[in-house]
Amino acid sequence: MINNPNPASSVNAPRGIVHINGKKVLWDQFEVINQNYYQADTFQMQLPLLGQPNGVDLDYWLSQSIILVEIFAGFPKNPNSYSESDLDSIFFGTVEPLETQKISGIVSISGRDLISKFIDNKIYEKYPNNTSSQIVEKLCTKEGLKFNVVPTTTPVGQYYNIDYVQNLNSTSTEWDLITYLAQKENYLAYMKGQVFNFVPIPIQTADAYLLNCFTPPDGSPIKGNFTDIKVSRDLTRSRDIIVEVKTFNMRTGHPQTITVKATPNKSTYIKGMAQPIGEAQVFSYVKTNYTPEQALAWAQQQILALSSQERLLWFTDDYNNTLQKNSIIQLKGYSPSADQTYYPSSITRSMHFDGGASIEVNAKNHSPNTVKIVA
Repeated sequence: MINNPNPASSVNAPRGIVHINGKKVLWDQFEVINQNYYQADTFQMQLPLLGQPNGVDLDYWLSQSIILVEIFAGFPKNPNSYSESDLDSIFFGTVEPLETQKISGIVSISGRDLISKFIDNKIYEKYPNNTSSQIVEKLCTKEGLKFNVVPTTTPVGQYYNIDYVQNLNSTSTEWDLITYLAQKENYLAYMKGQVFNFVPIPIQTADAYLLNCFTPPDGSPIKGNFTDIKVSRDLTRSRDIIVEVKTFNMRTGHPQTITVKATPNKSTYIKGMAQPIGEAQVFSYVKTNYTPEQALAWAQQQILALSSQERLLWFTDDYNNTLQKNSIIQLKGYSPSADQTYYPSSITRSMHFDGGASIEVNAKNHSPNTVKIVA
């Protein structure tokens, strides 16, 4: 288990460096948000207009067609003397909205990581004879991205038929295709710095991020390696969940409804007992031109996503770079029913140049009872 993620000698001294189009600049504050695996990471930042390197003035901000941002942060051995090599690159992406305030002397910028290249581009090529990893490598090469891709072996033609390929090519983005393939392969797709990763979902290991809670003997509030913590439940997700997918196949002309059910309580499922907490929660969707096999696969993916939102974990802590979006969080000591594994859905890192740095984490999972999926 990873318990105390930062050395005690540097835990209170995180530092940051910001590059704008490769130039080191002055900054006031920044926030980097690591999203879940189907969205781009984002950032927002404020910088001073004055005191910047030569050429980075008001006209610079208002005249550039492309602005690339790289944010470095971490715990240098010497917090008074450090460089980029002493820190981690926690964000690399492009500026999108930009606002200058000449009176207050502030530049406000925000944007997305390089996944935006996939999100903003439509699909124009068919890939039925390629594997998922081959497709991802081709798209990364097309967009000029470095990549770390773990090979897959199944041709994607076995996942969807030619009609569905046509539908993707004409209406969907490269990111739609990548996330579809990631779900099929049980993979994660995300940027880390300037490298795009397409890798298997991690399994629970001894290297899980341990969130350790304990109640002091004097009865004072709970303590642990966090500054604040909350656990919540969505009781509608703790019921049986039913996903209905209604589809009309343009080729056959026949409508069809595919139904999938998830039963989070193992004993209830085995005994065939009625639920003690109300009727099942039903989610209905319409998907045009899906085959029954495609509708079933989509429904199974959706029901897993819905059931994973039953238990929600939120906590804040001093800044660290240890917890990542592909980390597994192990909660211990909060309560017997809440102590289990959680998966981050967002991690927000904030830092102010004049002091103060923190992380805010949202994570989720279903109850540790077995989730049984029935088609």
